[in-house]
Amino acid sequence: MKELYEGFRHLQKNGGTAEQKKRVILELLDLDNEMFNNGKCVDYIFNRLKSCFGEHILYLYVINIDKKETCLKYGYSVNEKRDFDSRYVEVSIEEEVKLVRLQALGAVEFEKELEARIPAHFRYTSTANFPGKGELIDIKYKDDMIKLFDELAPMFKDVIGLKSPN
Repeated sequence: MKELYEGFRHLQKNGGTAEQKKRVILELLDLDNEMFNNGKCVDYIFNRLKSCFGEHILYLYVINIDKKETCLKYGYSVNEKRDFDSRYVEVSIEEEVKLVRLQALGAVEFEKELEARIPAHFRYTSTANFPGKGELIDIKYKDDMIKLFDELAPMFKDVIGLKSPN
């Protein structure tokens, strides 16, 4: 165990190749150790990999911002329902307009193509402060956004690969 720790410490301080890091991870996973056997570390690693390789949900929601503004919000999340961070403003989901399930890389590529195809005049500007404000669309373009989601989804259903972790 000490030798494994020293090797890990060396990689932590000095970096190392992907192969060296992979070897340390696999050695740790093979340890007869309570922390690994009860699944805590394995669950954590699996959760991180889910972000890079798992299924993601592209969403189109009608949202309400501070009980004053209503607009569309699109994006993707590994979570079933996107939680908006309440540290910023109160954002509530009023309606799930469209949900598309794709593998991680397909979700990233879908969103890139969606971004490229959304006309500038569709954009909605809010003075509220919260992450993802660039993904707001004027509610009057709801039908156009549904059509765009429907058109793009089949193009990315078979795109499978790794994406950068969140």
